[in-house]
Amino acid sequence: MTTQSISKEQKDSIDFLKIFYNQRKFILLATLTATILASIITFFIRPEYISSGTVFPTLNNSLEGTIDNPSFGYDIEADRLIQILYSKEVQDTVVKRFNLIQYFEIDTTDVRWRDDLKRKYSKAVYFSRSPYISVAISAQTWDPELSANIVNTMIKMIDPIRNRMLKSNVELATTVLHKQYFEKKKSVDSIVAEISAIRAQSGNPPISISHNQEFTFSNIEKMRNNNTRLEELVNRYFSEEALMNDLKMRYEKAKNICERPMPAIYVLDLASPSYKKVYPSFLINILIAAMGTFLFSLMGVYIKDRFQMLRIHFS
Repeated sequence: MTTQSISKEQKDSIDFLKIFYNQRKFILLATLTATILASIITFFIRPEYISSGTVFPTLNNSLEGTIDNPSFGYDIEADRLIQILYSKEVQDTVVKRFNLIQYFEIDTTDVRWRDDLKRKYSKAVYFSRSPYISVAISAQTWDPELSANIVNTMIKMIDPIRNRMLKSNVELATTVLHKQYFEKKKSVDSIVAEISAIRAQSGNPPISISHNQEFTFSNIEKMRNNNTRLEELVNRYFSEEALMNDLKMRYEKAKNICERPMPAIYVLDLASPSYKKVYPSFLINILIAAMGTFLFSLMGVYIKDRFQMLRIHFS
């Protein structure tokens, strides 16, 4: 690189700095004005407060599983928990309970009001999963008490929704098993009644074989009027009784699951009101306004000088 080229580069740099130096008052005034305006505007912006609660999902959905392995859930359980929090049922309940339509100043006469509500709700209420597989539930509103109440309401809604969802198929199975069991019991009772009737006709006193009564072929052989029909009924009885007992066991198990609560989520922290505002930030707003105006002023001054040079050049 030659001395002449270095001198030219230095001259260009000096000319470049002279442009800003000559306009230093304008640049500083614009920056100072923007900083003052940002401070004033920030002062009038309504402050917002955030509250958060933390929960852990369960690893098991049965009380027995929780006893055997009382551990926190993993990624997939945390994701499912977050999906419940994102559900329309949770959103609608929170919106209705805390009258968020009025809070967000939603115009319900507008056909797009639901989209507007969803957008503002998503901005005010949000969820995140920590590296420790916990789920943080946060709400940011103008009222510290409201923020905390929204979070705690959502935490309390999780278990009832999980219980209903997880038990929905079990309840259906219980209904089906209940019907099958009593139909099978009716069939077994019919067989017992027919066996009793045959015994009565043969001169033997009627007995009950449905209450731990041993009824074997040796009993049949002792009858005076042993016949194939009775043997067939007894064989059928034992077969049907086994099926009935199996249905009864499955029905009672399903019924027991429906009646018992599911394991509750682990609540690490409930939300409490925080009176330290998180928005707006005077420092951030002032820095953005000052830096933005300063850079914009530099660019404006430089562009203005270039235009003036072009006009002189072509005039």
